[in-house]
Amino acid sequence: MRIGVNARFLLEGKLEGIGWFTLEVLRELVKMQPEDEFIFFFDRPYHESFVFADNITPVVLQPPSRHPILFIAWFEWSVVRALRHYKADVFFSPDNFCSLRTTIPTLLVIHDLAYLHFPEQVSRTHLAYYRYFMPRFIQKANRIVSVSDFTKQDLCTHFDIPSTKVAVACNGVRPEFRPLNPSQIAATRAQYTNGKGYFFYVGAVHPRKNIPALITAFDQFKTQHKSDIQLLIAGRFSWKTGAVSDAYEAAKHQSDIRFLGYVPDEELPLLVGAATALTYVSLFEGFGVPLLE
Repeated sequence: MRIGVNARFLLEGKLEGIGWFTLEVLRELVKMQPEDEFIFFFDRPYHESFVFADNITPVVLQPPSRHPILFIAWFEWSVVRALRHYKADVFFSPDNFCSLRTTIPTLLVIHDLAYLHFPEQVSRTHLAYYRYFMPRFIQKANRIVSVSDFTKQDLCTHFDIPSTKVAVACNGVRPEFRPLNPSQIAATRAQYTNGKGYFFYVGAVHPRKNIPALITAFDQFKTQHKSDIQLLIAGRFSWKTGAVSDAYEAAKHQSDIRFLGYVPDEELPLLVGAATALTYVSLFEGFGVPLLE
């Protein structure tokens, strides 16, 4: 069997939730089905580490798809032509989107329907794309995988699909996330907070993640208690982050708040393991992988 795969979230040094999901699921699929051929469709030059088995054929399709207009060009034209050219038997798309024009069976993974619940936190062009295409993707897919029973219920509540069309396959956790010994904790804290304890947040920085409230709560805590604890925020700044900047600028304890940006893969398990506590105040999630980590 030839399996076409949407691999556009496999970005070296930039893997986030869906990227990690894609990578780990594909590693297992490729290992479990060595007799099948996997054609990985990238939307930009790929790193060789993502071609981790002999039965993977990497293909770069233009244009890079990071805008609704480019989504349409990539999924509805480039992917369709590539699936036909490589004679794929099935299309696996692990990032909420698929192709309406392909004629081969499609397996679609949907992580959440956040755009329905918080439309004000999505840009106008992306929201228009989601509202038009998501219902059509859900109808088009032959089979849907959701990462939680909550997302499955959300799908069945908002769209006219039978529950039997949706299978639940929950997220897992990489083995790198494990308890640390005291020396590892001390070394990590020495590197990031001069040995002090810290609250930790990891994830994209945008309004749905409720970061302004986190900063405000931490600032109030520091004002009310004599504590040297710090707040570390790891993750890239996404869209509509003005409220995050405003909360930070208004904080009296700015010196105890650090934005780390995107954290290297090898550092994240250490930062999680050495934290005094994980902070997770997101307003909406399909699963919530940091809690598991």
